[in-house]
Amino acid sequence: MLWTTRLPLGAGLAAYLVAMAVIRRVTRAWDWVVLMRLAVAGAILALAGGGLAPLILVAIVSALLIGEAAIELRRAPPPERGRPPHALPFEETNQSRAS
Repeated sequence: MLWTTRLPLGAGLAAYLVAMAVIRRVTRAWDWVVLMRLAVAGAILALAGGGLAPLILVAIVSALLIGEAAIELRRAPPPERGRPPHALPFEETNQSRAS
């Protein structure tokens, strides 16, 4: 009966990661982010199908997700010069309005 508690914990997160990987793949070419998200989703599903207790599963899955996010943030390109990090590409900055 443990699978009834483990599978919902892992399936939702895995579905989210797969959806984010598919969206990125459709908007860009295959890259390391797509592959990493799919690999983490597969690892989460494999762990959810195993015999781990739910608390241990949550701890391992949390570590996987934190590691995945940290790697993505570490390898992300720096923001463009002259545009604040929170601005969208189509938003103007005060500098471009002044000129």
